[in-house]
Amino acid sequence: MSILLSLALAPQFPSPIVVGTPPPGVELLLIDSAPNANTALTLSSIGDMNGDGYADFASGDWGAWVGGQSNVGRCFVVFGAPGLAGRASLRLTDLDGTDGFVIEGDVLDARLSQAMGPAGDVDGDGYDDLLIYSAKVPDALGLRRDGFYLVRGGANVGASGVVSVASLVPPLGARIVPADSNSGPLVRARGVGDVDADGFEDFAVSESQFGAPLTSHPLGNPIDPGLAAGDLDLDGDVDLVVTCGNLQQFRVLWNDGTGQFAEVQHPWTGYPGKLTLADIDLDGGLDLVIQGFTPAGLARLSVVRNQLNGFFGPTTHYPMTEDGMDFDVFDVDADGFLDVAVSVYVKSSNVGSPNRLIVYRNDQAGHLVAGPSLTTPTKPTMVRTGDIDADGDADVGVYCRQNGVLKFYRNDGAGNLSAVPPQGGVSVGLVDNGFELGDLDGDADLDVVLGGVRVLPCTGSITFGTLSNPYVSGPPYRFQLGDFDLDGDLDVLSAGGNLQGGAEFLVSVNAGNGDLSGYRPSASGSTVGYQLACADLDGDGDLDMATIGSGGPNSRQLTLGFNVGNGSFHGPGAGRVHVVRGGATLAAVALLDLGTPTPGSTFTIVGLHSLHSIGGGAAASGDLNGDGIADFSFAARGGVEGPRGSGSRIVLFGAPGLGLASPVDLGALDGTTGFEVRDTADAAGVGGATVGDFDGDGHDDLVVAAADARYPGFVRIGGAYVVFGGPGVGAGGLVSLMAPDGNAIAHFRSTQDADNTPGVQFACADLDGDGRVELVLGASGHDEQLNDRGAVFVVYGAARPLAAGAIPLTQLDGGWGFRLLGERASDTFGARSVAVGDVDGDGLEDVVLGDDEWSLASQSGRAFVLFGQSNGVPEPYCQAKLNSLGCTPAISWAGQLPSVSDPDAFLVTASGVLNQKNGLLFYGLSGRGSATFQGGTLCVRQPVRRTGVQTSGGSTVGDDCSGTFSFDFSAWLDSGIDPNLAAGITVDAQYWSRDPQASFTSSLTGGLEFEIGL
Repeated sequence: MSILLSLALAPQFPSPIVVGTPPPGVELLLIDSAPNANTALTLSSIGDMNGDGYADFASGDWGAWVGGQSNVGRCFVVFGAPGLAGRASLRLTDLDGTDGFVIEGDVLDARLSQAMGPAGDVDGDGYDDLLIYSAKVPDALGLRRDGFYLVRGGANVGASGVVSVASLVPPLGARIVPADSNSGPLVRARGVGDVDADGFEDFAVSESQFGAPLTSHPLGNPIDPGLAAGDLDLDGDVDLVVTCGNLQQFRVLWNDGTGQFAEVQHPWTGYPGKLTLADIDLDGGLDLVIQGFTPAGLARLSVVRNQLNGFFGPTTHYPMTEDGMDFDVFDVDADGFLDVAVSVYVKSSNVGSPNRLIVYRNDQAGHLVAGPSLTTPTKPTMVRTGDIDADGDADVGVYCRQNGVLKFYRNDGAGNLSAVPPQGGVSVGLVDNGFELGDLDGDADLDVVLGGVRVLPCTGSITFGTLSNPYVSGPPYRFQLGDFDLDGDLDVLSAGGNLQGGAEFLVSVNAGNGDLSGYRPSASGSTVGYQLACADLDGDGDLDMATIGSGGPNSRQLTLGFNVGNGSFHGPGAGRVHVVRGGATLAAVALLDLGTPTPGSTFTIVGLHSLHSIGGGAAASGDLNGDGIADFSFAARGGVEGPRGSGSRIVLFGAPGLGLASPVDLGALDGTTGFEVRDTADAAGVGGATVGDFDGDGHDDLVVAAADARYPGFVRIGGAYVVFGGPGVGAGGLVSLMAPDGNAIAHFRSTQDADNTPGVQFACADLDGDGRVELVLGASGHDEQLNDRGAVFVVYGAARPLAAGAIPLTQLDGGWGFRLLGERASDTFGARSVAVGDVDGDGLEDVVLGDDEWSLASQSGRAFVLFGQSNGVPEPYCQAKLNSLGCTPAISWAGQLPSVSDPDAFLVTASGVLNQKNGLLFYGLSGRGSATFQGGTLCVRQPVRRTGVQTSGGSTVGDDCSGTFSFDFSAWLDSGIDPNLAAGITVDAQYWSRDPQASFTSSLTGGLEFEIGL
């Protein structure tokens, strides 16, 4: 049984096909360039650019020399035409404006055509347009930037044969440049269809490296610094305070309201450390509460008064007799004045430590008075406060590191604390990075969160459930709780340490029920996490991050990360996609600056975090959900919630006015607005995607690359997934590729290491006209018989169900698909495959296959147009009758495959027949035959129809087997003599001729079966 459970009716192409020497019946048009030029460094479909009804395509040579300058770049546009299928080759450098034209860059290192994409008919004039990348697109100030040129189609486009990008001004074209100084290069651009249902096709431009940089502030080299955030000057924005213990100072960073800070240093006697901002004297200003040490090394608590005018003082010190302490601020007695819980211990000895918890009560004049001590099980290295039991007053928890337990103290409502059983505390193991209290599951009790995002859920009345396993790979240096994604529940921000996905910090996103397994990683480019504070630093309503980390050898720096509103932080690598709405007004646009577009003319989608890297391989996705509106997709290297390299494909459903009323939130995809396609380590979707109806059910399907696909015994062999479309596709917002079942998801893979399947570009095209697209998947590293010769695997579209699991591509034998092979070793054929539409007007889609590493003398690169064909290659069958001279007459064919729309000759021939004898071709439409007939085999099932009598020719003297017959079946078809001949009809044919010395005085060839194409 086939690994496809449903097959095409008959193979249309033989397998394998070596591209340099294709077998008869396979139409391959060779495309190359003049010496010292490159072909197929990039390839793109276009659509119908000149409006003649034939599909056009483009080939790029971004390294081309122009005007004596290197890497200027050229783009060759080839016009489709009915005669292309009959040509053996086409030289791009000979395009003269009638069969295509050349677009040239204008400056050194412009690298024009390093990326290209079809735009669609963006201005509604009936002609398709083209997007071409250049590294040197001039902006409004004349500065050269990475961007794109929009080349508008028209009846006379390229008529001169050569077009310079400098001439691409209205109405011929436009320039597209990035938004601002934080923009990454514009790396991809292509049409996505009419995603907003306004009647005009739109296009997307992507920046995979976009991300506003994190702000850094040098601090020198403070040891054990402290950090806190709050509005110190009552101007409505958040300021920062940093303590620098060994430098004997604290620093105030005054916020100017935009997240920019000016520093003022304040001297300090002793060594300040951890600090908190709290209004101890209840004058409306935040005072500084500092844990530190005296010059003699003893612990002390200090309160520095805020004078509300930019000055601080006086300072009140509360010395301890121990050398270790921690503290937290709370209102223990509910009198409206803030008190301080202090845990103290002796760091230098395990014996004789007081191990005390002391509450310093506020005397309502801003002075703190020590209350009685409570004994803790062992050294209380950390203390936190909060209403743990949800009874309306603040309780206390301490962590005793020596034996790894949490000990809790219940408030009786009057400010009196008593120990909560068990006596020895709750065991949680070693904790180096603190604990926090917060209601994660919405039950009003405060749960305990430990480093590594381990959660000890409170089950009521200060009793606890089971400690969860870590959600992040390793313990962070610091973490804090807060509603980072503005959904009303507490999330966890972890900074520093061995975090998932190689992140420097990440937000563990609360699902609303305390589940923190989802996360959004970010990168800062530097070590972070010695201290951490969270507040709205830029005044936009969400929690931002300030952290102290390494600034280089023997130095520290303050790093600020600004939340984009969903728990992700600015940083390089988030990526974004600009969708430009089509419209008639685009015809008059000379410069499209994505930073200052006309209102409503674009919308922008921003990556969720700095490892998201969205935007690569933006592509139209047809109508996946069957609602009649175009959808589109793009790659994300990190996934919505996943590390860089996991890879995903994000699909957005088109909708009327998409992106107008509200931004597109990639964190809120729920299956109604779109969905994410994800695997764990295949880099699924990163290499691109394409679309077409593979199973013929009337709904477009999504084909997703998996360039890093791994299987037991193989490394990075690559593959592709088909996600079948239809109503309900992507329900729930996530499509996992982990278990392809052949019904919802199919998976095709190579079977060789480093095959590089499915290539830089791959395609879907209905090559055989059966209404189902074929998958065209490159494998430039394929080693069949020759090392790195490369291959292209073509899988015929088929109805579901397909086989479950991974379907090996190397079993393509012509039955359910075929493969094309590079001509020589190291050709790496197949890196690029592009569906270009119907370039020769025969009603069948065609593809262009790149062979850019091929070289011969001074020529470099080539490509082939593989023309679609609805009929298979004619197939000889059945045994011929041995003639009286011992020769076996052979039936064969030559010319073009028979087609109702192609008048070119299709010759059915016979050779090895007796010379100077009469004969004829007869045929039937009822299938193959095998009946005994005149001493041989009648290979055609009755009824049969005879054509005219021919003479075999050959030698004019003697008897030999030099005779031949030839019959042009295309001419017979065009004559209309037989009205039963039509597209899709299978014909079985055989030659009969005279052989006077043979039984029944006749000779018979074998049979030839062929199908009449469209």
